[in-house]
Amino acid sequence: MGSVLALFLLSLTWVLASRDSILEREPRIFYLVLGTVFSNISCRLIISQMTSTRCEAFNLLLLPVAASLAASVYLDVDEALLLKVLAAAVTLAHIHYGVCVVQQMCSHFRIHCFSLKKKPPIE
Repeated sequence: MGSVLALFLLSLTWVLASRDSILEREPRIFYLVLGTVFSNISCRLIISQMTSTRCEAFNLLLLPVAASLAASVYLDVDEALLLKVLAAAVTLAHIHYGVCVVQQMCSHFRIHCFSLKKKPPIE
């Protein structure tokens, strides 16, 4: 819950403090970043529920979002370019997380990804 609230506050602050009206200038990329970070938070929560473990209180993908917000407000940077770089970084991080989860699940169930054949038992 804390990460979702932090994401909401960071995005709201960025929209209101933006010098270049980033939401009007690049709405699709802005929403892509927010959606990807929210998806990462949600996926981590789902995995935590499935494995009966505690979910971390703070999602680390919020750090680059906060850094981008600070850079856009306090430094003279091209916000659109900054947002595009952030979108690429957040998307790659989320894909990496998904690949790691799939690899761990395949290892646990002793299966090959996208195959129904089991791996031979380890002796």
